[in-house]
Amino acid sequence: MKKSFYLSSLLLIGSLLFSMKASATVPTVTSNPMHDTVCAPGHALFIIAAIDTPGPTPITYSWQVSTDGGTVWTTITDTTYYVGTGNDTLDVTGRTMLNGYMYRGIATNTSGADTSTGAMLTVDTLYAGAITGPSRVCRGATITLASSVSGGTWTSSTPSVATVGSSTGVVTGMPTAFGYDTIMYSAINTCGTDTSWVLVHVDSAVTAASIVGPSLTCVGNFITLTNANTVGSFTWSSSNTSVATVSGSGVVTGVGYGTAVISYAFTNACSSVMSSMTVAVDTVLSAGTISGGSALCAGSWTFLSPSVGGGIWFSSNSAVAVVVGGTVTGVSEGSATISYIVSNGCGSSVATHAMTVSRTASMITGLDSVGIGLVRALGDSAAGGVWSIADTNIAIIDSVGNVTGRDTGTVMVTYTVTNTCGTSSATLLMHVGPAPSAGAITGPDSLCLGAAPITLSNPSVPGGVWHIDDSISMSRASITGSGVVSGLGYGPANISYTFTNGFGSRTIVKAIFVNRAPVVTVTGPAETIKKGANYLIRGVPYSDNGVWTSSNSSVALLMAKLDSFKLVSYGSVIVMGPGSSTLTYTVTNSCGVGSGTYVLTLTVVNGVNTIAKNQEAINIFPNPNSGAFTFNLAAEQDEQAKVVITNILGEKVKEMTVSTNKPYHVMCDVPAGLYMLTATTANGTYSGKVTITE
Repeated sequence: MKKSFYLSSLLLIGSLLFSMKASATVPTVTSNPMHDTVCAPGHALFIIAAIDTPGPTPITYSWQVSTDGGTVWTTITDTTYYVGTGNDTLDVTGRTMLNGYMYRGIATNTSGADTSTGAMLTVDTLYAGAITGPSRVCRGATITLASSVSGGTWTSSTPSVATVGSSTGVVTGMPTAFGYDTIMYSAINTCGTDTSWVLVHVDSAVTAASIVGPSLTCVGNFITLTNANTVGSFTWSSSNTSVATVSGSGVVTGVGYGTAVISYAFTNACSSVMSSMTVAVDTVLSAGTISGGSALCAGSWTFLSPSVGGGIWFSSNSAVAVVVGGTVTGVSEGSATISYIVSNGCGSSVATHAMTVSRTASMITGLDSVGIGLVRALGDSAAGGVWSIADTNIAIIDSVGNVTGRDTGTVMVTYTVTNTCGTSSATLLMHVGPAPSAGAITGPDSLCLGAAPITLSNPSVPGGVWHIDDSISMSRASITGSGVVSGLGYGPANISYTFTNGFGSRTIVKAIFVNRAPVVTVTGPAETIKKGANYLIRGVPYSDNGVWTSSNSSVALLMAKLDSFKLVSYGSVIVMGPGSSTLTYTVTNSCGVGSGTYVLTLTVVNGVNTIAKNQEAINIFPNPNSGAFTFNLAAEQDEQAKVVITNILGEKVKEMTVSTNKPYHVMCDVPAGLYMLTATTANGTYSGKVTITE
């Protein structure tokens, strides 16, 4: 009975304890955060404490801020100035912007939450404030200074110049003093002591000082004026801003022609004075206009007249016309600009006048003979004339003096000029005869670079001149006066022969080719060489007599020679086995033999070729499948491979060793899903995906 009661009591107590543990109470805040004052950028700590009946979850904490004295609260997180927003202690970095903010903490568990009272943060700063008031005081007079921060103390650094009331800020200039004094204001708070200061000048009565600077300027230009009275306030002004303006620093700008009175008003704490001076503003003079003739004959003169006086004359081209005192004399045919320049202190202005000088027709220049069908150019130093010819059956002439021979004979050519000098003419008797023949160039039409030169000749028309005219031909061949041609560079070149007599010149051209022994290049395939494969080896240039050879037919067997539009020669090669073979392409021409080579190599690793590195290396079929499938590892030669099948978790479901190039059937009794088949040889690892549907 007693034992039974004891057991039942234990059960009751255990039940009560379990019930209490299973249902925790809402937290109760036992300690609220306290108001705190810090000096920026110090740290304030707000601490909350809370308890609850032990439950399944612990108490968590959060913090809120109010910027309006506790009306609206906002949850905060850690920032540059908030740390510990998820703990029972909130660390706040004192910032002036946070002054007056309130903070409260919230304790929370799974049963509810309790909120603390708010605590205010006061952020103090070490600042004596800004001093305001006059910066000047007259001897024996007073001014009053003030600071934006109250409760501080005023002091003077130089009491012999000025004194200040320690609590009033009233500054008194000493009667016999003159100069500057530093007035200081010190404020003390919880952060320490800070001092602001201001410089006060003690003035005495002044007398007006003269304005110093130039008294003349030009429209658009400026001058700078100064005054000795500067320790005080001052203003500049102009009596006539349409003539001159003045800036606050004394810079006078000319606006219009005339005079203006510039004034300087100066004021200090004791007196005001005024100074002034007259400034004249000038302007650039006008050069006016030039009247008179604009054309004259070489050797004659004309007179030009300016509309204003006092200027000087200048000719832009004294070889055409010179000017002295307005009198222009023609020197030679052409154009010149006559200028008239007027200047003063503000600059120069120019009037211009165009002048054309003409001349009479002069002697016709050029050869006096031309061949039938050829052209001869004539000229005359006098411009603007007209060409004419007496008998157009013998020759014709165009507007610029080009004479074309038409028949044997003589004919008179005339050049007539009509201008300021009047009408004048010049003549030339032109002889017309048969045009010369250049004959025909004989000799070889090619030579080899670096070999003996060739000789060209023109037996039917001796006495001509051999030459090479274009720069490309000059880089490939040279020729002597006797027709000996030497090769300089590979390619075609044009050789010219010109014969000249009294009726003109004729030129013929012979094309030759500077050849060389063949320069052969051979290129092979870019892909990996495989046994049994067929490749094309490329040889340049193509030649009908080009020959392909292989140094080792057991490695590379040359089957045929192909061409591609007679531009490239190809050797068709079958790879027979491992090893190396040098494939050679040889071309022969009249200048020698050239060849190029390509070494074809088939590499074998550990006696077998590696599995081909491509998407078809592991062939799986069918795929997807129901767990039964066949796979084949494609390789160039047979080798052993270890094959492992894994699921998506990397767990092995099957393992086997197989030979490459032989189909292998697999039965997998596994759940549907995606599996990985991995094959490993001595030379690498390759993988493929298998999808099992059921």
